[in-house]
Amino acid sequence: METVSLTIDGRQVTVEKGRTVLQAAIECGVKVPYYCYHPGISIDGSCRVCIVKIEKMPKL
Repeated sequence: METVSLTIDGRQVTVEKGRTVLQAAIECGVKVPYYCYHPGISIDGSCRVCIVKIEKMPKL
């Protein structure tokens, strides 16, 4: 299994490559509010409740 490391709220986490930031946060116990996400359906992101800021990216 290939993994990636990222920092969420100052906490270094390692998750399986291909996970979204929200999935990584949930798996690592970081609380991120969300409304439309469910692991059994495709990711839509339409409600924007779980929006995150990625450093060095021009947009949210």
